[in-house]
Amino acid sequence: MRDVLTASHIIPWAEDEALRLEGSNGILLCAHVDRLFDRHLISFDDEGRLIGSARLYAGTWEQLGRLGIKRGERLKTSMLSLTEKPVIFDRLRRHRTRMLDLDQTDR
Repeated sequence: MRDVLTASHIIPWAEDEALRLEGSNGILLCAHVDRLFDRHLISFDDEGRLIGSARLYAGTWEQLGRLGIKRGERLKTSMLSLTEKPVIFDRLRRHRTRMLDLDQTDR
């Protein structure tokens, strides 16, 4: 399984130079999930559940489900320390806000 995992930047490399090498700016995702995440087509809510962009068509979720990508799936955060978890979730909130902004501008 490790061969298909990608260390994904939560806040994109080009967007914030100060966060480029911060461990708390990364999550481990499968390559196909990382691709959707990088394009702000999926993100995670404050509970760590997977949510999707309004730019995804309804039928897309059925296709994504076949790839193991399901709305509501939770990030595994049990290995995060009590100090890391809020930082990661703050960065995910920033990522989600960007996704929602893109949803609005794409209309």
